[in-house]
Amino acid sequence: MRKNRVTPGLLLLLGACASTPDVTVQYYPARAITTFTTTQNVACTHDDMTLIVANTVTATTEYSADTGKPPHRLHVKDLDNPLADASLSVDLFGDGRLKGINASSTGQGQAVISAGAELAGVLVPLAGASPGRAPSKLPACAVLKNWSDGKAALSFVKSVDLAQLSVGTTVTLNDDKAAMSDPALYERLSDVLPEISLEVSQKSAVPRPAAYAPGDDRDALELTLHDTSTIRLDFHSTDRISFGRHWLGAKIVTIPGPDDYVLPIPKAALFGGQTFSLTLSESGAVTALSYGKTSGAPAALGAANSVATTITPPAAAP
Repeated sequence: MRKNRVTPGLLLLLGACASTPDVTVQYYPARAITTFTTTQNVACTHDDMTLIVANTVTATTEYSADTGKPPHRLHVKDLDNPLADASLSVDLFGDGRLKGINASSTGQGQAVISAGAELAGVLVPLAGASPGRAPSKLPACAVLKNWSDGKAALSFVKSVDLAQLSVGTTVTLNDDKAAMSDPALYERLSDVLPEISLEVSQKSAVPRPAAYAPGDDRDALELTLHDTSTIRLDFHSTDRISFGRHWLGAKIVTIPGPDDYVLPIPKAALFGGQTFSLTLSESGAVTALSYGKTSGAPAALGAANSVATTITPPAAAP
């Protein structure tokens, strides 16, 4: 009697499956720096007793790799299965931040989050007198007439790491620590120019896109991401003469958060198919996330029949 056995040809086929290269991809968490440009257009009334200032603030957030922190690592070979096909596509920003996995498009999220926002200009009249005192001519008006024919524009640029600020913190945007267009004119007008400031009025964590308990799933590769937060900034103008305060507007900025979390990438399955797609904005916020799976039951049945056919010898001749 002839015994059933696996043919050497099948053993050779199984032993010749392709293997994923032993590659480790590394990527850095993001950091955000917001640059505020404050413009103050200054002029005086004809009687030189009132200074008129139009204030405008523009905020632009730029994201970059936080190389001061250790990079996250993704061991590509951990996706491998000797009896299944596995592929992984990783998309990075030029400075080493993760941009997407198995995704060919980043959508419009980064453009929305990093776009500059301008607060409408507000005219603030400054009378030449302190409360309770009679109006008088402002020395600043004489300076303006001699300096630039009665009117001038001053610009201030200051970059701030908003992640380091707590709720209630106030930052002056047009002081001598900012880069300015005309330091000499600022020195002569600093006593009367309205102070432009931002105040952190609210910080909120952005909800994570999915919940996952790391370490419990052997059929998944763990991808480390970091939280993001939104921060609300309120802008004010404070009169240095009357000490009146005017609200200029508000802006909400998305910044990287302090904590990390994990999302699972399914490993290659023997039967069926699994897909994982992830897209991130420049801040590290998830803008698209999808998981997919096909059962593979018909393929498993077909494979079983194929093996049965292979190991069944032809019937003996009568």
